[in-house]
Amino acid sequence: MPSILPKALFGPLLFLTILSFNASDRRPSPRPSSPPEQSRTGSAENLPAGVERSDWQGILVAHEEWKHTIQPAEDERLLWQAANAATGLRASFDARGGEVRPESGDWQWGLELLSYGVGGEQRSVAGHRPRVEAEGARIGYDWDGNLEEWYQNRTGGMEHGYTIQERPGERGKTAPLELRVRVRGGLREVAIIDDGRGATFGREKGEALIHYRGLKVLDAEGREVAARLEAAERGELRLIVEEQTASYPLTIDPTITDQQAYLKASNTEGRDYFGGSVAISGETVVVGG
Repeated sequence: MPSILPKALFGPLLFLTILSFNASDRRPSPRPSSPPEQSRTGSAENLPAGVERSDWQGILVAHEEWKHTIQPAEDERLLWQAANAATGLRASFDARGGEVRPESGDWQWGLELLSYGVGGEQRSVAGHRPRVEAEGARIGYDWDGNLEEWYQNRTGGMEHGYTIQERPGERGKTAPLELRVRVRGGLREVAIIDDGRGATFGREKGEALIHYRGLKVLDAEGREVAARLEAAERGELRLIVEEQTASYPLTIDPTITDQQAYLKASNTEGRDYFGGSVAISGETVVVGG
């Protein structure tokens, strides 16, 4: 397994910049299997006696944050695991990336990065051993010192993205940036949706068990960069970014969900936060600063 080493704040353009540490040959100490007694189930309406409403709301928000924490994996073959209550998906992470599966179901799905580059000049990461780091609700895979793949377990879905520090090719080349990924698991039928800003995955044509959507790319100046998804061979996907005049680093940011609706701010820019904390109860959303 990759080794654990402390790491400082990572990446100037990530929406959440987090102090984290590496996964290692020593398995991390398990986190508590249940939250503190006072932060268990409840709602703002079920106010316990003697507790201020603002305090109780803070407890509920803290509980939501705890539920999305990425935990050490129970399976020795894996590194980390997480659950997303809003989508009913459970995620597992090994040294090659992440996979999600439903709480009740017989399928798994994930994406594995194969290579990235400008046009036909691709940098393969297939044989690389990434540096894996997890803290809070975020896990990152540093593939080569230039590209980090990351997952953020949010209330509306599992956010998956890439941060690329420098253009992997000469600036004068007119070809766009291209990332090539392979589907993990059995959902190998890919359909492009939302004018190239999303894709669905299923076991057969017409089936959509996973939605991978909300593609947005921002450069170092906070400007949106044109990007699209393209289906390649069965079970493979290309992510094309027209970044010829963009300023690096770039942040590439779609969301994984098993449903049509998910939460994502419509006006995100570089260094933005959706909120310091978010809690959901039914159709009610509380966003804290």
